[in-house]
Amino acid sequence: MPRMLSALPPGFPCDANTCSDNDAPRLRLVAFRGPIADAHFRAYFRGTCKGHFRGYTRITMETITQRTADVEGVLKNAHRQAWEFEPPELAGFLADRLGRPTVARLTGATSPNSVTKWRLRKAVPERRRVDRMRDAAMVYFSLSGIGLSEVNAEQWFRGANPVLGFRMPVDVLADGDLKSVIDAVRNHATE
Repeated sequence: MPRMLSALPPGFPCDANTCSDNDAPRLRLVAFRGPIADAHFRAYFRGTCKGHFRGYTRITMETITQRTADVEGVLKNAHRQAWEFEPPELAGFLADRLGRPTVARLTGATSPNSVTKWRLRKAVPERRRVDRMRDAAMVYFSLSGIGLSEVNAEQWFRGANPVLGFRMPVDVLADGDLKSVIDAVRNHATE
């Protein structure tokens, strides 16, 4: 199975004019994006490439199909996991993983101290706030399930996402739009 990278390595020697059999091992290690990759695909379809893409293209399509099936399983498992928590445990879990300010922003709480009070059972969050925390936990478990580290998952929540119109997933979840965020997770998993 080829390793998927987001871009071609620096100094990649192969283009449509210089494609050779010596490039085949490298070609299997990269995800084909960008002008050099486009040139390879054009060369392959014109018949001037040495055939490096034949196996890779087939494997890539199989990989994408498998990833899509895997993502649906990950989402179902994440939904189950999110509902295993009681509200105080949920607040604590998210505060540990995403940070109190992010959880406060997600739930519309006036202060990160509210998250601490929920965690310590000194206050009870409203139902809509619990729902937002469950949605966030589901997304977090989904991201973990597709292979993101804790740090990357936290950053994903607070980063501008092109699938969401360059809004942060935490803000979209705060608006109650779980479906759009799940679509962004699916997109991230199949890239």
